[in-house]
Amino acid sequence: MSMYSYFCSNSCYNNFAHKHIQEIVAIAPRTEALETPIDVVKEQRTDYFNRPYVQTKIIAVDNNGG
Repeated sequence: MSMYSYFCSNSCYNNFAHKHIQEIVAIAPRTEALETPIDVVKEQRTDYFNRPYVQTKIIAVDNNGG
């Protein structure tokens, strides 16, 4: 079911959301982010010509211990 089942246009939806945002948020407030937690590891390295650069690795954190 799309939002157009309830609203005639994106403008109508935006008007409704701006008017009722506090009530919408109060339905299910979030105390933590829903994003996947990650660790960002930055390593200093040198390339073939001995120039320094930073390599960044993004590692997903397993919160379930498994």
